[in-house]
Amino acid sequence: MEKVIESIGLTLHGVDGKIKEIPLELWQVDIICQILGLTVKIPDLDNYEMSPKDRVMERMELYKKSIKNIPRD
Repeated sequence: MEKVIESIGLTLHGVDGKIKEIPLELWQVDIICQILGLTVKIPDLDNYEMSPKDRVMERMELYKKSIKNIPRD
């Protein structure tokens, strides 16, 4: 299979003009994509879909509730 994506990063743009690129591992990208409902069509990286804000907020509430219910040692 042909390699389509070379790397993935999270880019922070400060109000002072500074830019910081944080490299991400694939497992981190997978989690972010699940939370945001993000899908990227390959090989055309410009073609993507993302869930609306209300759906993402529902996912986050479910996540928070689930974390609270995890038994602690």
